[in-house]
Amino acid sequence: SILSYFLRQLAQQFRQLPMHGMDNTPEEAERREGMKVIFEEYSGIIITAFAIIALIAIVALLLAADGPVHTAFTDLIDNLFQKASVTG
Repeated sequence: SILSYFLRQLAQQFRQLPMHGMDNTPEEAERREGMKVIFEEYSGIIITAFAIIALIAIVALLLAADGPVHTAFTDLIDNLFQKASVTG
């Protein structure tokens, strides 16, 4: 399609742009290759670690003292005990 052709052409143009701030020395190329190997080997572990940390942060925010889950849970318990004392 036209869109995929356009995106391929755009990607090709970006590949031809010089990389500012990166030296093209052999040492820099070796460093980039080392980083590539690290990310190829450990990308699954890195992604998993970030996902777990993000999940812990979201749960911590939701269960905070005045968070929405904490408030809803305490309201549920309060209503349960009020109804239990009225009927009992």
